[in-house]
Amino acid sequence: MKEINNPFQFHAIKMTRGLKYGSEYWESYAPKLRRDVCFFSDLEYDHWVLIETDSIIRIYCEQPYKIPYIYNGSLTETVVDMWYLKDGINTFIEVKYFDVLEAENEEGQRARRQIKAQQTWCEENGFHHKVITEKQIRQNPLLLSNKKKILSLIKSGCINEERLRHILDILAENRSFFEINQVIPELKPSEIQLACAWLIYYGKVIHNLDKHPYGNNTQVKIKCPEEN
Repeated sequence: MKEINNPFQFHAIKMTRGLKYGSEYWESYAPKLRRDVCFFSDLEYDHWVLIETDSIIRIYCEQPYKIPYIYNGSLTETVVDMWYLKDGINTFIEVKYFDVLEAENEEGQRARRQIKAQQTWCEENGFHHKVITEKQIRQNPLLLSNKKKILSLIKSGCINEERLRHILDILAENRSFFEINQVIPELKPSEIQLACAWLIYYGKVIHNLDKHPYGNNTQVKIKCPEEN
């Protein structure tokens, strides 16, 4: 994959892992960024999986920017959870649990203050802003699980360009991994799963990851230009 330059030069802010995060701390290697990333909640990690496996998103950054705002007469800051560039649009994302957004306690009030500050800053600087909760991120648990499987495969296995072309040549119609194995019996099922993980990751094929666990029943078909 060709390395993409960050047009706005956002860099992940190094944040201290405090006691408040407990076990909800994740570190992982991001193939698109070619570096390690870290997240401070399970929900942020799940959101990252969707971003990293979105073939249209070529560049992003976690904890990219500190936005200053005034609260009770004092200057404070909020760190946005994610920035990405998609279809030429720069978007900042804040990831929050729905119950936190609705809560009337201090945590809920603080979350809403931070989001308002982020929205105001984005409006003033020409960026889009979104608040994402588990209702969107975990809308399809099977799809999320399959994307985690794809990430684990591409991080553990090197790409074989010849094998990818070989499989693409037979994907003018939908084929399951089992059917691919019938047409190309010299490939092991594990090799087919790895190759198709790369094809899905690159956005070369359409798939049914939202319908079946990743395996023999997974179907893929070469993506036509109008389906991009």
